[in-house]
Amino acid sequence: MNDFSSDKSRIGLFFLTICACLTILLFSSIIVALPKNPLSTTVRAEFLVKQFIPQGWGFYSRDPRSDHLYAYSMSGDTDMLSWPNNKIRNVFGLNRYGRAQGIELGLLISKLPSSLKWKTCDKDAKNCLDEMKVQVDIANPTPNASLCGDLGIVSGSLVPWAWSQYKVVPTSKVMRVNVKCSKR
Repeated sequence: MNDFSSDKSRIGLFFLTICACLTILLFSSIIVALPKNPLSTTVRAEFLVKQFIPQGWGFYSRDPRSDHLYAYSMSGDTDMLSWPNNKIRNVFGLNRYGRAQGIELGLLISKLPSSLKWKTCDKDAKNCLDEMKVQVDIANPTPNASLCGDLGIVSGSLVPWAWSQYKVVPTSKVMRVNVKCSKR
């Protein structure tokens, strides 16, 4: 009976030690990621933490104020993208279709000629796109292309949540392209 309780306490002590080490590592990685402040660590401690977690928190986050890309079908009034990935139609992230579309849109934008200029839009982006003509034809090399035809591409920042109750329309950049798909 005494051996059993001894084994149980050893397992409990081992579990608590592991939890304490992981908690210290978590909080150390957070403190290292923060800008300089009274809690900041020394350069040596920062180096030590980055040995265990070299990526830091940058992998999990991106600047919320950075520009976002979106594509609209100009032949119909539909969104071309299945974003965000946490929607019901994407089975809350299990369906990877929407993630592939982001890569496809990035590939299309990389194929645009550098001489082509984005048009600045101070009103609703869809209205600006409706007033524009197709600027360029590009080929979509993706094997299972989902972005084809007359597309309006929008690059702009999102309205911050604090301003969501106001009718704020952020300035965006728009471009209208005709995407030709080989497999369709």
